[in-house]
Amino acid sequence: MLRRAIRELDDDLRLDRFPDDTEIHAEGVLAPVAREVDAARRLVRAQAPGRS
Repeated sequence: MLRRAIRELDDDLRLDRFPDDTEIHAEGVLAPVAREVDAARRLVRAQAPGRS
């Protein structure tokens, strides 16, 4: 799930699309990585032109 979310974020950025706003759920050692990917997606959405 986490690897797919990272690949999708990469695709969204390269194709100039808005990232998904679904939160990633991960436990253990992957939880901090999931939080960072979620934060990156929120940042991209917040900085997108024409978005509030």
